[in-house]
Amino acid sequence: MKGGSAHARDVSDEELVDSLLARRADGVNARVRAWAQRFDGTAVRAVALSLVHEAHELSDALSALPSSLLSDPEAGGVGARSLCWRRDSLESARLVLHAAVQEAADRDLGELLNTVDNVLEGVDVHASTLLTVLDDALAGEAEDPWFEAVAWQEPDAWWGTVG
Repeated sequence: MKGGSAHARDVSDEELVDSLLARRADGVNARVRAWAQRFDGTAVRAVALSLVHEAHELSDALSALPSSLLSDPEAGGVGARSLCWRRDSLESARLVLHAAVQEAADRDLGELLNTVDNVLEGVDVHASTLLTVLDDALAGEAEDPWFEAVAWQEPDAWWGTVG
């Protein structure tokens, strides 16, 4: 840098792309938060209760996966993929729900949100015991860009690392 002591730092293409994606994601997240915060308490409760119900259904479906793979391996692979998609949908809904409750001072909504988080955590613990089964079910499947996107955005998410 001419006449100054500061040194310009070279920025790699990867860093530049990461920075641009983060800014884009921040803009999308801000719009989602603004939208979700307009929900009233009744809508938030309905979404939360629906999430709890869906999470229990997902847990039941995960429990049934090993036997469905034994009876029909091809259908089991499709079923395993569907379970991963369902878990990702629940995560998206959970994040929107967090945004909706973030500004609310309603203690009951906060407790309901904790219930949602705990139920989903239970699903994830349950799924972690079935990762080998899920991997086997998805082993013959074609590469899916969706799994790659989830693994990149949420590296700790089991539903993006199988297959």
